Amino acid sequence: MSTHTPGPWVYDEGIVYPQEDHAGQAWIADIRGAVDADANARLIAAAPDLLQALKDILHTLEQEQDVYDGADGTPRANEAMRYLAEHGDAIRAAIAKAEGKP
Repeated sequence: MSTHTPGPWVYDEGIVYPQEDHAGQAWIADIRGAVDADANARLIAAAPDLLQALKDILHTLEQEQDVYDGADGTPRANEAMRYLAEHGDAIRAAIAKAEGKP
């Protein structure tokens, strides 16, 4: 599997480019004329940043599993643990989907 074109991606008049100056660059998406072209293009352009943010959030939450906040050294559920339990699968699924994994 190949990797995606690295960001940042930018939106300019209905076309998403891999670089702001888009000099000599092919476009990533051309959605001119689509019903929701502007909204779709902004979402596409944000994709690399969103993927990295999800990876960073997941990493931080997973690291928090090892945090002990009890005075006696016993682990206690904290907000990061609860969030990971509630949303970790969805975060992992979104990352896998973006990376083309099952």
